[in-house]
Amino acid sequence: MELGRRQARWGLVAICATYTALAVAYNCIIPLGYGPDEPRHERYYQWILETHTLPANEEQTGAIAHHPPLYYLLCVPFYALLRPLGEVSRHLIRLLSTGLGLAVIVMAYRLLREAFELRIIDLVGAACVAWLPHFQLMAAVINNDMLASVFGTATLLMAVLIACRGATLPRCLLAGAALGLGCLTKNSVLPLGIVLVPALVLGVRPPAEEVATDEASKAVRRSPTERLFMGALTILVAWLVTGGWWTVRFLLTYGRLDSDPAWPLAAWPDPSLTARVIRAVGGLYRSTWPLTSWIPPAGQWPVGVALALPSILACGGVVLLVARRWRARDLSGASAVALPVLGALALYAALLQNAVFVNPGRFEGARYWLPAVAGYMGFWLPASWGLWRRGWPWLAGFGLTLLMLCNGLSIYWLVAYLNPTYGPK
Repeated sequence: MELGRRQARWGLVAICATYTALAVAYNCIIPLGYGPDEPRHERYYQWILETHTLPANEEQTGAIAHHPPLYYLLCVPFYALLRPLGEVSRHLIRLLSTGLGLAVIVMAYRLLREAFELRIIDLVGAACVAWLPHFQLMAAVINNDMLASVFGTATLLMAVLIACRGATLPRCLLAGAALGLGCLTKNSVLPLGIVLVPALVLGVRPPAEEVATDEASKAVRRSPTERLFMGALTILVAWLVTGGWWTVRFLLTYGRLDSDPAWPLAAWPDPSLTARVIRAVGGLYRSTWPLTSWIPPAGQWPVGVALALPSILACGGVVLLVARRWRARDLSGASAVALPVLGALALYAALLQNAVFVNPGRFEGARYWLPAVAGYMGFWLPASWGLWRRGWPWLAGFGLTLLMLCNGLSIYWLVAYLNPTYGPK
């Protein structure tokens, strides 16, 4: 079933409206200061307004000082304007995260338009992003993850456009700027830059419309090697100017992208490598959906198993789609699926390395995966279309119902148990 443009537009509006309603509900339900590191995020932009400087360290300022400053600089004018409203201002500043999430959803839909010819599939992928409970959590509280998701999604989108439509100067500039601004928001965006390498290699192939019609025009056209060099240089310079300088500065300061020192091996529950890998993979899977503690204990295993079925089909679907399009010499179609998923895998590998070798506290830290949310949740249900077309509408309905069920269970458990037990007294 294909939708017209108008139907698709209204479908996207409905998805965004549902997302906004859920995010506002979570905003009202989650007590102020109870989002992940929320007081430390708030203190960062408060410090900027009070002192007109960036916080130097957490011990003296109470701010999450090792983070890049872009999100907090964006918050400063909102905080300055709204702080006379008292606690209400904190709920209103949370809405900035909600608005950033809307940008992610729209860009995810645009990215999926390059990968699939049916708008209904693109809408389902956008809904997967919008209704992911973990995405909802970060859309409802004060944090820099949502701005990182904006620039992460923009990086993936520009990589797909470069690969599918050519490595033009504006696209390369936008790709480098998206990655740079992402790095100026959160270090976890950096691994997504990996996708720009194959995108650029594919993008320097002369598109059909650029094929010269005479010898004179052939002579002035740049060779693929020259276009590759110019594209890479453009992306690198744009990245450095917009935010890469912060990454370089951070690396020179800490010697790595994580400011936390490695935990001693004795601190791990089971120090064997196998146990650490199993714990990290399991924890990252569980926390990708809702936070583990948000689901009533009796429902955690059934929900996790139910979510595994579409996930397994998605993995098979991605491989089949890319292979089928590659064999058909549809490099653009193969790239539009492979590049966002590659970006998600690159970020997942970085998180896995951290959870296994550096910090055991990160084994359920799937919120660090959110910059690649369009690359994994955007393709969670759409990818299985390449594997099971006849039954795909039923699978899509099942998957979206599961996500909404997770949101319903999360809201119930927050109201019925978590807030009364652990919330402010």
